[in-house]
Amino acid sequence: MAVAQDPRRDRVESVAGLDDQRAERLAIPAHRPFDDVPHLASFLPRPASHGGLPSMSRDDAPNVQRRRNDDAAMIRLEPMDEATYVAWREFTVADYAREKVEAGNWPAEGAMARSEAEFAALLPDGRRTAGHELRSMINEDGERVGYAWFVPEDRPIGRVAFIYDIAVDPPHRRKGYARQALAEIEAFAREQGLVGVSLHVFGDNAGARRLYLEAGYIETNVVMLKRVTR
Repeated sequence: MAVAQDPRRDRVESVAGLDDQRAERLAIPAHRPFDDVPHLASFLPRPASHGGLPSMSRDDAPNVQRRRNDDAAMIRLEPMDEATYVAWREFTVADYAREKVEAGNWPAEGAMARSEAEFAALLPDGRRTAGHELRSMINEDGERVGYAWFVPEDRPIGRVAFIYDIAVDPPHRRKGYARQALAEIEAFAREQGLVGVSLHVFGDNAGARRLYLEAGYIETNVVMLKRVTR
C-alpha cells in the first residue's frame, strides 16, 4: 500500500504468505450485504494456473463499477498504475514481514528478505503478472482511497477469487469503501463463473473473524496451536 500516516496502517490483517505450514482459514461468502471492514488481507498460496480465464490486470481492462443500493459508497476498481504499484508493494512487503515475525511464524532475522522473495515469486512481472488483479479503489470524487489484490485460482471446491489484500487508507475508512470493494470482487467472481470468494485470517485476529462471519463467510479450515515454551 502507499505509505500511510501511520506506518502500521492500523491493519486488520496482514498479507499472509507462501508457507509450507499452510495455516489457512478460508472463507466462502454467502450472497448478502457486507459490513464495512477497515482492512482485509489474505493468504498467499502457491502460484496457481490461470489457464482459460481472461485477466483484467492490463491497463486497458474495464473498470469494475456497480451501485449496490442508493446508500452504498461508490467506487470503481481500476488497474494500479506503476507508481501506485511500486509504493503499494514496498509497504506491503515490509508490513508482511513485520506481521509474520509478530505472529511467531518467522524469525526476525531474514524476514524482509524472505518476504521480498515471496512477493517476487508471486508477482514476477509486477503489476502485469498474468492472472493477478492489482487494483486501486477510486471513489466518486476521483480519489484513490485504497487497494485490492485478488486472483482467480483453483481450490478443492472449484475455482474461486482469492483475496490477497484489500486496504483502505486511514483518512477514508468507515465510509463503506471496503464493503463496496468486497462486493465488486464478488461480482467479478460471479461474472467469471467462479464458485466464490475466499481469504485468509490469522487466528488471533478476533475482530476480522467476527466481521467476516457477520458478512456471511464460513470457516473451512482452522489450524490451532498451544505454546508450551516461551
